[in-house]
Amino acid sequence: LDLCFPCFCVIICPMITLLATKRDAFPSVEEARKAGSIPAVFYGSHKTTTPIFISRALFEKTLKEAGESTLITIDTGAEKVSALIHDVQFDPVTDRVLHVDFYAVDANEKVEVGVHLEFVGVSEAVKSLGGTLVKVAHELEVECLPKDLPSEIVVDISKLSTLDSVITVADLTLPSGV
Repeated sequence: LDLCFPCFCVIICPMITLLATKRDAFPSVEEARKAGSIPAVFYGSHKTTTPIFISRALFEKTLKEAGESTLITIDTGAEKVSALIHDVQFDPVTDRVLHVDFYAVDANEKVEVGVHLEFVGVSEAVKSLGGTLVKVAHELEVECLPKDLPSEIVVDISKLSTLDSVITVADLTLPSGV
């Protein structure tokens, strides 16, 4: 039983804002981490590379709830920057976030981002016929303006009723602009 993706919903999250301070707010990175902040940087799309600190608790909550394909506003007090989470470095022992890279986007330029696929429902082929669900992909690369970027695509696997059933990318009808 192959799975390639037919029925889906697109979820667009409201804009999330992370408050940031310039890196000169703390004498050292270690001191900032002890105070509950993590070092980060934003760059790209006509922006100067800017090192910042953000709240560890708020970032971890944002990453868990919104994922890496959600547009985030970084508010430094002096400016607000729309950005995507580009890279997250984790401590290999504690699995805590060590550093974050944000990619600043321009509202008028298309971006290419991998959007997480959320599989929902129960496949009749798996439940009653003893089939095995094979998820060939866990994200789908989309191109769109930042305002149209979905945070996830929900794939309903209940449409897989026989062992020969498949869901393909060609079956998807994406929202306009994506």
